[in-house]
Amino acid sequence: MENQIAPSKQFNHERLTVKVYNNRIELGMAAGKAVASQIKRLLEIQDKVTMVFAAAPSQNEFLQTLATQAGIDWGRVVALHMDEYVGLPAGAPQSFGRYLAEHLFDLVNPGEVHYINGNAASVAAECQRYSRLI
Repeated sequence: MENQIAPSKQFNHERLTVKVYNNRIELGMAAGKAVASQIKRLLEIQDKVTMVFAAAPSQNEFLQTLATQAGIDWGRVVALHMDEYVGLPAGAPQSFGRYLAEHLFDLVNPGEVHYINGNAASVAAECQRYSRLI
């Protein structure tokens, strides 16, 4: 992978490769580049890639890096988000869906974006709907 940031330390634990970076910025950049590379690789062998994104300030560097990577056909990406507050007013700045729209989805325009409806009449039905999407 070109332009990858080298970890300051790397080791294996069972089947897991652990990479340690000097700081959050390097970690986010390395993760963003690695995920971009994987999206491109998957799009070479399949029609779409479905991804679930986390929404939190800890994701800022990762999302910023991912959004700026060239060569991703975002029109073939199906984007979902991991969680949402129940009962939060529509458009509230605390919404995880809104966070991801501002930090990624509105920047790259995935082919499909599916949001969790935290105001659904039935939380159980919304969980079932979202589970089917994933």
